[in-house]
Amino acid sequence: MNPIPLKEPRLERFKSQGDYDIEIVESRCAIIVRQKWLFIWVGNWSMYEQSIYKDKLLTLIEGSWTGFYVEVTGDSDFAKNNKGRRWDIVFEIEEVEHTEHWQIMISKDNARNKCSSSALRQRIQFSLKSLDYNIKHAVDYPRDNRTGHRYTARHEFFHSLEPKLNQDEYNKSNPSFHDTNSLMNLGSQVRSRHLSTFMTALIGMSIQGQSTGYKALSFKLVE
Repeated sequence: MNPIPLKEPRLERFKSQGDYDIEIVESRCAIIVRQKWLFIWVGNWSMYEQSIYKDKLLTLIEGSWTGFYVEVTGDSDFAKNNKGRRWDIVFEIEEVEHTEHWQIMISKDNARNKCSSSALRQRIQFSLKSLDYNIKHAVDYPRDNRTGHRYTARHEFFHSLEPKLNQDEYNKSNPSFHDTNSLMNLGSQVRSRHLSTFMTALIGMSIQGQSTGYKALSFKLVE
């Protein structure tokens, strides 16, 4: 008896994660991670200052800067057609006035009642100060004699990608406490663990790709 031929799995090209959207763009060989932001300005900002700040902030966050990329695996037609191709992970921010993923509260460093930099999922909001796009000394921990450098805006952005994880690795209770070069600790380097939720969602866009009776189709994170 001849074996039943395996079926070709279906691939979703777009998926909403609630906190961001994922889009697979084959013509660009790119995986787009897109967030919609509503900006809220705290303090006395001119339109010119807002424009300059947004340009610097979005330049910092957008683009393939993680050092990671994605490869397609499996024996499906899509996997065969893309064998050996590098798929860049590209972050894109879309400014909106409603239906946002996140509200971005930007506080001038000299504003009254200024907010600290943080990502608060329960309010769908994260807060930045006006110099957070610069590399600077991270929070100093004199009791541990620990200092570091990081982009605070990138740190908070990654909180918004993985809001259910305890990613503040500078806390002693975190298993990655001693990895001080990590972006979620005191440094600036992205780790594969910071992209775990994103990768789970991306792999889930291959419908039946892991199922019996279908050809294999999946994605692999590469550094």
